[in-house]
Amino acid sequence: MGSPKACMSAYLIAVLCLVAGARSAAAFNYADALDKAVLFFEAQRSGKLPPGQRVAWRADSALSDGNASNVDLVGGYYDAGDNVKFGLPMAFTVTMLSWSVVEFGGAMPGGQVANAEAAVRWGSDYLLKAATATPGALYVQVADPYQDHRCWERAEDMDTPRAAYKVTPQSPGSDVAGETAAALAAASLVFRSRDPAYSSKLLRAARQVFDFADRYRGSYSDSLSSVVCPFYCSYSGYKDELLWAATWLHLASSPSPSSQGVYMSYINSNGHTLGAEQDGYTVSWDDKRAATKVLLSKVLLQNRVESLRTYKAHADKYICSLVPGAGGFQSQYTPGGLLFKEGDSNMEYVTSTAFLLLTYAKYLSSTGGAASCGSTAVTPSTLVSLAKKQVRTFAWPLDEILRLAWQREAHRSFWRARRWTTSWARTRRGCRTWWGSGRGTRGTCTTGAPPCRRCATTRPASAATRGSTTCTRPTRTATCSSAQSLAAPTRATAIPTAATTTRRPSRPPTPTRRSSAPSPSSRGHAQHNLSGVNEMCMRWLNLNCVCKSFLFKLAKTQSTA
Repeated sequence: MGSPKACMSAYLIAVLCLVAGARSAAAFNYADALDKAVLFFEAQRSGKLPPGQRVAWRADSALSDGNASNVDLVGGYYDAGDNVKFGLPMAFTVTMLSWSVVEFGGAMPGGQVANAEAAVRWGSDYLLKAATATPGALYVQVADPYQDHRCWERAEDMDTPRAAYKVTPQSPGSDVAGETAAALAAASLVFRSRDPAYSSKLLRAARQVFDFADRYRGSYSDSLSSVVCPFYCSYSGYKDELLWAATWLHLASSPSPSSQGVYMSYINSNGHTLGAEQDGYTVSWDDKRAATKVLLSKVLLQNRVESLRTYKAHADKYICSLVPGAGGFQSQYTPGGLLFKEGDSNMEYVTSTAFLLLTYAKYLSSTGGAASCGSTAVTPSTLVSLAKKQVRTFAWPLDEILRLAWQREAHRSFWRARRWTTSWARTRRGCRTWWGSGRGTRGTCTTGAPPCRRCATTRPASAATRGSTTCTRPTRTATCSSAQSLAAPTRATAIPTAATTTRRPSRPPTPTRRSSAPSPSSRGHAQHNLSGVNEMCMRWLNLNCVCKSFLFKLAKTQSTA
């Protein structure tokens, strides 16, 4: 299962890199894309929002997270369209955000550097709390996803249980702990010159969490399988996270030779058993093998640490697998040139791959090197071109999706189309109709009634009766919980199914021109069938990361306006 937020994180990173390497490409406004990508993280914030919050439709939420365990776990990021805080993908997001700022922050516009650093800090502050709240434990998740997913509601209004889950020596989680250590170490590099005290605090916590992960080995998928699987199971195991974390700690421990030596010694001694010779061909919140080899190649190329030569060879092998015509090429591309890795959330892999292509090109350029692909030497410029092509390939349909989604009429039509498939939203005030603008009659579920059934409704015959419902209970006396089912509403007319709903073609038409305004056909589609936006996400691009998190969070806010 791909991570929507991690996917968007990777998208941000790819844009960050392309801002650095392609400012002259007038057809694509990378600076604007960067601004939108960073803004996404502000929409995903949990906790007490700061005064400078730019996403005005969000408000404070989950201010009691951790209270049941007598710890403070307020803050961090929601995973996607739901209100769960998953530790493994969140930590990976912070690691990758930090890596992007470390490598390419100098090429970002001034204001965006501060926004990107704020995004890193919002995540690292939460991870710091999770790592230090209870000695000998690491909190890795807030909320039961099964209970959360039963109530589709705004974070500001949620009433589902907010249980906190942790890994301990008795219930280890080396994978999530290793990623948390990597995130804290990487973030410490971001703030080393700007906030040395905070940077040192992050690095100390990173070392403690890494020691915990390495000493008490085991997968959190085994310890907490009932709440982390199948959402974010650690399918690749925990060894890749241990090597990944040790690499980041080595980099973050500079310029202390003694500390650096500790982690380099760890890498040299344990690399073989942790996957030094294993080839990974995807990069995600779960699998860091290829990313680790690229990162260790930097140490080899810049510091001439010859013991890392194996990692450079495997990094080359990974890079060669992506370059058409190179020795070792084994990737799939769509007719339009988009890398195809997985059927679900493919863009997560595309964007993270584009980032590694650009990062590796930077490392090779610093020493005048190239990737060795059999008899072929692949130059850094080739890698940059391939990465730029990936972003350009998905930039057009993504632009169309966001353009449609942000039109006022599109939002109204979205709810008209949406009511047929999901007719009720549960908010803090109870069951609520979705007719018209969403200002329908509200009702709640009463104790003793059938288990939190959706309020039975018949389709209103006119605007005058729009919003009428048989659910007229005036006060709230029960909430949705794991034991309460959400039965479908009863309607007087049949609800159209996906099979009877008009669909857009499975592939987008080839654009004949680029225009700053939507075409007439786009406007018509937006006004009459915006459910096609989700169709574009799922069938064209698998961009559920963008549509199902950012747009759905906005949608939940609009429905309660």
